[in-house]
Amino acid sequence: VFVYGKIIYQQILGGAMGSSFTLTLANIFMWKWQKKLVRRQDMTREYYGRYIDDVFMTWNKSENELKKIHNRKCKHLASKY
Repeated sequence: VFVYGKIIYQQILGGAMGSSFTLTLANIFMWKWQKKLVRRQDMTREYYGRYIDDVFMTWNKSENELKKIHNRKCKHLASKY
């Protein structure tokens, strides 16, 4: 529950920012998500870096190929790019 502009809101999806539980969940999710991708990046001599849930990487294939991987790995998320 939080207040913004004198209105009370209740968070119904996701975890609270900054909580130790959310941090642990983010690390578990990202570790599982990145395993195959990091192996692929190493084999093609590309770069992959991560800090908690932020990712920086190089990609030499098409944008559509990257979107296919993202959609396959994250089909349960409501993310947009």
